[in-house]
Amino acid sequence: MYLLIVFLPLIGSSFAGFFGR
Repeated sequence: MYLLIVFLPLIGSSFAGFFGR
């Protein structure tokens, strides 16, 4: 469960950077 809490923000920032191109 802790992994989800850690990965969710990482995935979010990854998507933000991908769409921010």
